[in-house]
Amino acid sequence: MAIESVTRRTLRSVIADAVGDLVVEGTATAGTSTTLTDTSNLLFTDDNALVGAWAYIHTGTGSGNERAISAFSSSSDRITSLAWSSTPDTTSQYEIHRKFRIRQYNRAIDQALRRSRWAWLTNKEDTSFLTNSNLLNPLFTNWNTAGTTADNWTNSGANYSQSVVNRANNIGKAITIQAVVYSTATTFRLQVTDGTTTVNDAHDGSGWNLLSVQITPANNTTALTVRINHSTGSSLAQARESSIHVRGPYSVRLTESGGDVCYVDSVFAPDSFTVYDYPMSSDFHTVNLVEIEDGGLMSQFSSGQQVGGSGDAVSNRGKYPLVSRQWRATAGHVNPDPVLHFDSNFYRPSSNRAITIHGLTTPSIPTADTDVIAANIDPIVEYAVYWLNRFSDQTTAAVALNRWREARDDTRISYPGNSVIVNPL
Repeated sequence: MAIESVTRRTLRSVIADAVGDLVVEGTATAGTSTTLTDTSNLLFTDDNALVGAWAYIHTGTGSGNERAISAFSSSSDRITSLAWSSTPDTTSQYEIHRKFRIRQYNRAIDQALRRSRWAWLTNKEDTSFLTNSNLLNPLFTNWNTAGTTADNWTNSGANYSQSVVNRANNIGKAITIQAVVYSTATTFRLQVTDGTTTVNDAHDGSGWNLLSVQITPANNTTALTVRINHSTGSSLAQARESSIHVRGPYSVRLTESGGDVCYVDSVFAPDSFTVYDYPMSSDFHTVNLVEIEDGGLMSQFSSGQQVGGSGDAVSNRGKYPLVSRQWRATAGHVNPDPVLHFDSNFYRPSSNRAITIHGLTTPSIPTADTDVIAANIDPIVEYAVYWLNRFSDQTTAAVALNRWREARDDTRISYPGNSVIVNPL
């Protein structure tokens, strides 16, 4: 079965066509508070042709509005409904259905994905952790759905920050926080605070720097916060940067409103004891390979070094695979999300090495029309047709269910060697 990438909106259109409910779709050419006009697609000759159907704006002005059509003018290509939340304009893209509502189509897609995920498995690679680090996502590899903030990090004012996990283990013990950053501005600094004491290490303004601070949290510490801070700024804009990185695959680019720019490749807080467990993404279905960075911390930070340049000794870092007995991946009722565990009898991880996890994943359930589903859509469509018609048209539902079962029976899943299931289908 061929894998293709489609948005939920596109998939909904295919399903609506399969159930004979793709009445019309297009882009508005005009609108008022209660009407939508489309002179290119609303080309029906009967004024009753669309009365009782449902119009849904999926993109542009009025996105998310679904309204019952109370009138249609064939002479002006205009539908009339209850008031829209925003007046449709030439950015408003819509679809019209009569048999099923939008929420029914979206629910059918959800059900089909949950029942058909066996039909496709795709490779997943995750490099989110540094060994023996108290920070979550110190490599900035995970970003929210808007693509603007690295998971577990907060952008507020002049600070890009995160609290250290397992802080109770560090109270009264000296802990070193380090950051690999690139900038030409001395105003950027690594800052760590326990709520009472704040320690800083400022950038020297000459390219790559390894910033490092040490702090001993007080006994009454309630939080140990790590920040990338602009000493004179009031706000930072952050973005994902895929071309400038040391450990990769992303860095975070911080830009102060005055124009100062800093690229943060990694920030790490070595624990006071060796860490063996790392919470993996729940997107993993199986894990088959774990790799560790073959070098230690960056060994050179020359002032003339260019970011990503051929002379950058830190841009090409190798990995070596661990054999299966050195690690295990598990999930259970206590911690339902997968956890990568190093077996200390066979492997004791060095500090500050990037971990790369390889496995297989299944498509996630979409929550927005723009979410992309990477899958073979045939079994999704067949199951969605079954689900939509299971009560109203049992003959059509039975045929679609049989086709879905045929696709299921024809599917043969191939797992790489050493695969461990951490999230059953």
